[in-house]
Amino acid sequence: SPSSFESPSREMEIIMEKQSFKKMSVVPNKKDYFLEDILSLREHQRPAIVVPKFKKSYRLIYVQNVRSAVKSIRSKLSKVLQEFPFEYDGDLLHVDDLMLARDHLISSLLVINGIATDFVRLLKKDDCDSLDKCKRIKVDALGVIYTLAMRCVPSLAYLDKIREYMADLEDDDEIEIPAAATTLTKTTMQQRVLAEEDCTVPHRLDVHNAADFVDPVIRSCLEDLERKHGFLLQQVDCKTWPQVQGAPDSATSSMKALAI
Repeated sequence: SPSSFESPSREMEIIMEKQSFKKMSVVPNKKDYFLEDILSLREHQRPAIVVPKFKKSYRLIYVQNVRSAVKSIRSKLSKVLQEFPFEYDGDLLHVDDLMLARDHLISSLLVINGIATDFVRLLKKDDCDSLDKCKRIKVDALGVIYTLAMRCVPSLAYLDKIREYMADLEDDDEIEIPAAATTLTKTTMQQRVLAEEDCTVPHRLDVHNAADFVDPVIRSCLEDLERKHGFLLQQVDCKTWPQVQGAPDSATSSMKALAI
């Protein structure tokens, strides 16, 4: 058998690599995985607050919203990357495809961090001098960040298939599995990741045009969340506020429906 040609030390390395997959956590890959990073923001847990006028200090609250969402998403993606190290044995896996999925997550993280930083700068600028501007920037920021995170789901699903496949192998299995593993990874990557247009992540997004990257339905849901839970100016926004104050939280329902 192919394994009979392996040295004892080589066989031990292969066994240890199999065991490392058995210790891995399940890789979350449901479509609603990143939804709570938006819905659980503190400002989305309370009714709207009516304020008499805009204060520049309010900008810091919107900055914190963006930073909190990014921090939560970054933590989730980083945890997966920590469990899938850089180096793998080509005897067990089709490493190129695995690394492609891993690189996809790394690239997404870089873009998410970069665009979030750009949105924070916009919120801190002196010309962000109204509640309406703060709201629009926050909606744009959360929409872009959420869209980028959702495009990681196919790669997360692929990595979990690898984890599950490897975790099911016994330590003493004959090393005839490379062909099977190669077939699994190639087919999965090509069908579930590379062939899916909506999983692509641009290398760079212009903060001034980034809103065009967001699905209009997602943007509409985020706008509803802001109307339901954000700040309202007493003389302006409150004219329409009584009409929606008693309404069910359709924004949350719509966001959850999108993730199904």
